[in-house]
Amino acid sequence: MLVLEDKTKCTGCSACAQKCSQKCIKMIPDEEGFLYPHISDTECIHCGICTKVCPQENESYVNKEPVAFWGGMVKDEALLKSSSSGGAFSAICMSLDEDAIICGATYDDELKVHHSCCKNGSEIEIFRKSKYLQSDVRSVYSEIKQFLKDDKTVLFSGTACQVAGLYAHLGNKPDKLYTVDLICHGVPSQKVFDAYISSLGKHKNMKISRFSFRDKSYFWGDWEIGTAFGDKKQWKHQAWGEDYYMTGFLRGLFYRPSCYQCKYANSDIQRPADLTIGDFWGSGKVNPQYNDKKGSSLIVVNSIKGQELLDKMKSTMKLSLVDRNQAIEENHNLIEPTKTNPRRGEFFVGLSENQDFMDLMEKFRKGESHSQKIRVIVTKLVPWIVEKKRIKVREERKAGT
Repeated sequence: MLVLEDKTKCTGCSACAQKCSQKCIKMIPDEEGFLYPHISDTECIHCGICTKVCPQENESYVNKEPVAFWGGMVKDEALLKSSSSGGAFSAICMSLDEDAIICGATYDDELKVHHSCCKNGSEIEIFRKSKYLQSDVRSVYSEIKQFLKDDKTVLFSGTACQVAGLYAHLGNKPDKLYTVDLICHGVPSQKVFDAYISSLGKHKNMKISRFSFRDKSYFWGDWEIGTAFGDKKQWKHQAWGEDYYMTGFLRGLFYRPSCYQCKYANSDIQRPADLTIGDFWGSGKVNPQYNDKKGSSLIVVNSIKGQELLDKMKSTMKLSLVDRNQAIEENHNLIEPTKTNPRRGEFFVGLSENQDFMDLMEKFRKGESHSQKIRVIVTKLVPWIVEKKRIKVREERKAGT
């Protein structure tokens, strides 16, 4: 039995499963690979806690309105290069004490994405970089509750629904808990990502052991590079135009059903977290210093605690105030959820038939417009042109020494 009869409402935050005193709720993947809470009829005592704690049905702990919008990038060039956008997450961590507990999404050895916690410092590197699929929060809410009981400062980062799930589990917003949610298009399932990795490995004749969705080998933006590592070799590909997974992702082809009606993507920008972060697309229009293709972050301050964090971040980031319209111009998921792709059902039928992921996605690419196809060709060529220019510059410098 499901906690919510209407599956399209359930975000998979797992607040109900972690709150259940009888431990009779298990998060089980459905045929599309998304986790849903299932109640054991034989163990359930019908206390109703699971439905009372659900953020979709009850209090979701959103802030009334954003305090301010900021754009920025970390001052540390090496840290900026190793971050997906402008390094906001790292700057937030640096604003906290060294003994603070940081909780975020990471990969395990089998490329399964899950939440875990570590002490602030060098270990937070595992939480950097975007992971474009839903993380399994496992027992992290309960772990955070214990850290807070032990008087630890805790930072939790995740999607807005996961932040709401954490607050619902705790029943309040503790003073020593800081939260960050992400500007989110929607989340694919682990099953979709696994199918992609399996297909990629088969087509490239390599067993993939590590994967990075975005690195700035060339620069930040449309020409970022995704990298698969394995078998003592690596394969780089253009992340936005060439990659099959990102093609489906950006078209909203395989998100969780609840993502298409996300309550946290709303016109009032009412978010549960203290800070909301994401890529600051179009940042060069706001401030010329951000137009260097190194990456910049949009930071939405949602609460007084969020403002406290941002004030501390000013020592490690170059920051500029941004007005509301500038913030949402190229981040529409702040104010509205992604629309359902009409071919979503067709995709999951193919996935259920164990069709090869890349072969399956090729069918969807055949329906692309002429302009979309030209863009893919251009985005394939640009990194090659940039690299040729870099080689020429290096050779000229050597000749001049």
